Amino acid sequence: MMVAGKKEAEEEGGCSMAITIKQLKKEPRYVYHVKGVTPSYINTIRKFTISEVPTMAIDDVEFKHNDSILYDEIVAHRFGLIPLKTDLKSYNFKQEGEELTPSNSVTLTLKVNGPATIVSGDLNSSDSKITPVFNNIPVTELLEGQSVELIAHAVLGEGKNHVKWSPGLVYYKAVHDIKIINQPSNVKKFVKDASFDVFELKNNKLSINKKKLDEVQHQDLTGLEVEEVTQLIKKEEEFIFFVEPWGQLSHKEMIEKAIMVYNTQLDELAALVSKIK
Repeated sequence: MMVAGKKEAEEEGGCSMAITIKQLKKEPRYVYHVKGVTPSYINTIRKFTISEVPTMAIDDVEFKHNDSILYDEIVAHRFGLIPLKTDLKSYNFKQEGEELTPSNSVTLTLKVNGPATIVSGDLNSSDSKITPVFNNIPVTELLEGQSVELIAHAVLGEGKNHVKWSPGLVYYKAVHDIKIINQPSNVKKFVKDASFDVFELKNNKLSINKKKLDEVQHQDLTGLEVEEVTQLIKKEEEFIFFVEPWGQLSHKEMIEKAIMVYNTQLDELAALVSKIK
């Protein structure tokens, strides 16, 4: 993600943007602490990331054989929802009416005989870079004598057309500061009972540890607003932006591609506007 430095932004007459990124422990979630942007801008990036960033997903399944308990269309639907690792540089969008080719699609085959549980890892891809993100997603059960054999084709698509092409979960929340309105009657007990370790005792008065407050901004802070003692103050143009990839793309690929698509659309709009007399 390209971010203007403070000096350059001030010279252009705008505010500076600052971003810090961290990964939450034991979670596939990334937290972007973003300063210097408006709610409309951060929400636009959110929408572009989940709906305009392309990924690979199975879109067509040809069954050679299926005598499992599930109908063909249900099995095909389940395979379509399996996230596939995506290489955006090697493939093009399949245009309407265009034939399937090695440049716009990937072929995945499967043949499993029962008794067995068919899982995502049973898919064999024609491209080693386009494979299931997780190999243990269950699809259906096969009993003795049952089998499934199929050929599937994965193509690039966008989340705005179907959620199976969405690269992940993206959302944001405002950053808050805490204002101490009044000193509690028992400061030590208040600090001890607080839902987050952000308060401290200084000169026998309740104080806020700014560093610890920054560390918990990604969580729900409503419990820190105590009637007649503290008040949460929402900061302007400062947000916590969460990116949780399903695994097709990295969090950086998701955001960089979203901004690239956004900029392309802005350029197209500017070109159209310039033609208006």
